[in-house]
Amino acid sequence: RRARGGAEGGHCMQAAVEAPPARQRESDHRVQAEVEDLGEGAERSVALGASPEADLTDLKPESGYSVRIRSVSKVGQGPPSDPIRVYTSSSAPGPPGMPRIVTVRPTSVMLRWDPPHNAGSVELYRLEVQAEGVVDGSKYATQDVVAFQPGDPRAELSNLRQASTYRVRVVAKNKAGFGERSQVGCFRTDIGIAPPTRLQATVGDDGANLIAACSWERPDGVPPGVPVTYHMEVDDGGEGSADFTEVYQGPHTEHTLVLKPGRTYKFRTRAVSPQGASAWSVIKGLSRSAGPMMVHVPENVRGDLMEDGRTVVFSWTPPSGLVMTAYQVKLDLQEGKKRRLEDGLEYVRDDLCEGVHRFQVRGMVNTKWSEWSRECVVTMP
Repeated sequence: RRARGGAEGGHCMQAAVEAPPARQRESDHRVQAEVEDLGEGAERSVALGASPEADLTDLKPESGYSVRIRSVSKVGQGPPSDPIRVYTSSSAPGPPGMPRIVTVRPTSVMLRWDPPHNAGSVELYRLEVQAEGVVDGSKYATQDVVAFQPGDPRAELSNLRQASTYRVRVVAKNKAGFGERSQVGCFRTDIGIAPPTRLQATVGDDGANLIAACSWERPDGVPPGVPVTYHMEVDDGGEGSADFTEVYQGPHTEHTLVLKPGRTYKFRTRAVSPQGASAWSVIKGLSRSAGPMMVHVPENVRGDLMEDGRTVVFSWTPPSGLVMTAYQVKLDLQEGKKRRLEDGLEYVRDDLCEGVHRFQVRGMVNTKWSEWSRECVVTMP
């Protein structure tokens, strides 16, 4: 009538029972356990023999069970004992699958591996990495991975040497500690080249447009006769943005951009040659482009009188190429409350009096209000 966990791996439990009276022991007494899995609700009966102690095996780690004991003899079955609840402990994870390459670059590699058989309890994975040629073969650099998809764990190793071979293995950890290590996987980083250097940008005005003349220098270490293709990307989202878009691909070390007033620009480049590809260069910022801060106004402002003769639906669209996060309407020179983007691009009134009514709307971009839109005039009959 009592049980305790603690068997190796948390997969079994020891149960101890009080012996029945002597007259029952003389009747070929046996003990039977009725075991219920509290998680799945499954029940099973287990014959434990005549001993007052026995092990319940084939239990799952980190699981709860309800156990009752009853005596069985030639006379029949006795009543069950009161149930007790027991919980098995964690077992250390098994070995993960051997790490495999997803992508490889000159100084980094993305790896993935299969989770161990009891992956549901894994708290983190530890990557153990060793470069080729290490004198002490027992020394591995480690990197812990705590954010991962349980069914598809992945991790990126960075700051590696170009054109170098590495060995890597993976070990999982749960509440019971670290488990077995995976088999060792090997990979080799790409043969790469240095990124372009000395990025420059000069902003000027050609009379019609704002122009940025961007330039850079050939990567160090690339022989003069080796062809190099450059990729240039630009981001105009301002501070904190990393939404780069490619604007140039070719052999030249300069490119000219036409800028939009009021935007903050930055650019980067990378080089590709028969020797390999470089990483991205440092990011070069452009001074805020000259000209006034321009925020375009909402467009296609209109007012439609419905068939009932008293409901008017005012509508508009955001300016092309911009996302407005809020709007404010003005009707007959009276400004309304700020409207969220979720409120839609319509304003409905069914209480307007007879006569002429004038409607305008403005929008917010990057915390700044635009000017009011053109005036829309509606005449109520």
